[in-house]
Amino acid sequence: MRQSSLVRRFGQVDLHSTLLRASIIAAHAVSTATGFRASDVRFFFRLFGNWLEIDVLHPSQDIQLVQIGRVLRNLEEDKHLTRTTKRSVRYREQRVRLRGSGLLLLADKLVEECVPSFHETLFVLHFAASYRDILRARVLASGENLPPVTRRRLSNVLDPKRIAKRAIRDCELLVADLEQRLKLDRDLETELGRLRTITSDDTIACVLTNIGAYQLERVQPLRQLMRMLPEDLRRAELTRGVSGRRHMLFEPLLARCRTELALLRGLAESLSRPS
Repeated sequence: MRQSSLVRRFGQVDLHSTLLRASIIAAHAVSTATGFRASDVRFFFRLFGNWLEIDVLHPSQDIQLVQIGRVLRNLEEDKHLTRTTKRSVRYREQRVRLRGSGLLLLADKLVEECVPSFHETLFVLHFAASYRDILRARVLASGENLPPVTRRRLSNVLDPKRIAKRAIRDCELLVADLEQRLKLDRDLETELGRLRTITSDDTIACVLTNIGAYQLERVQPLRQLMRMLPEDLRRAELTRGVSGRRHMLFEPLLARCRTELALLRGLAESLSRPS
């Protein structure tokens, strides 16, 4: 997935860009014509973080009003947001409203730039399934003269079936890659057992490259990497390093991905049933 612009521009916010976008959308959705405040966004940020257990796993992490204000100012500068109070109003009481273009922008980025982790995927899927129709109604009721293509885009970008389908596809790719890694690692262990009597690291590197277990040959050739490693580290890598990655990394990751894939397929099936 593409790197979040919030990540590039605001550092710490990067970790929570999905929640921040959803929080701005939520604050807009519940607000009246007077608009919403930065503190309203922060409330929803904390609420959604609570749903995802972020306050349990990372209790010291929070978002500051100044960070939210910076994002809102950027939206205003790009004409995606309008101010409903005068600038002379004290900072905490300043209110804004999203334009239809701003709502579409945030919804699009919420889906397209979501961090590809399972819990955030579930959150975006839930958000879309629960609130797409409400948000679409807000746009229609706003009176903005938006092109039909923009209104259709809002429905499409928050289509939970589409989001589930893409998440399933990504998970299937991970499962396939991990299955291939495990196969190659088993071949690698077999070949290493045969090569233990060979002292030439170049020969070993050449054989291992041909097997295909090392995926970064174009970034740094395995032969060059082997030469860089100290003798003890090189020996460890060619013995317990290979088996350790298989048992402690790739096999558990594959088991988790298979479970996540089954859950996503179940959710996709439930979304296809008539309500």
